[in-house]
Amino acid sequence: MTPQETRPKSLLVVTSLLLLAASSALAQTTRTWDAGASTSDLLTALNWSGDAVPGNTSIALFDGTVGGDLSLTFGAAFGGSTGLGITMTNTQTGNLTINNSSATQQTIRIDDTTTYGIKIASGAGAFTLALRARRIQCNSCWAVKLAEI
Repeated sequence: MTPQETRPKSLLVVTSLLLLAASSALAQTTRTWDAGASTSDLLTALNWSGDAVPGNTSIALFDGTVGGDLSLTFGAAFGGSTGLGITMTNTQTGNLTINNSSATQQTIRIDDTTTYGIKIASGAGAFTLALRARRIQCNSCWAVKLAEI
């Protein structure tokens, strides 16, 4: 093979790797709670930055953008099919409580990889999952791990 014949293949490999890296970065979207819809529903798009509900491989960020204690609800599965991460920064000094508002069993899916899981910064308010005998599904792990950031 001559150098001219290998250049197109090398260019194809490099281009493919760049596209793969870009798609991975795009998939890891952070959505910040902004209460734009003035409701407590986690599944209302207007309540999140970008007006989109966090889903698969997203991070649901609570950073104090909305002050005070937050008592939020979900009435259907939250976290997509593969899970999301929940992060509370130290500027979220109010408590965060997440409640299942449905009478039926619903699931919060947490993706417990290096990037995701449940992360609560030192100095953040208390974090409570009030699921009333409902369930948390942790993908890629056998238990939900809490990490201090």
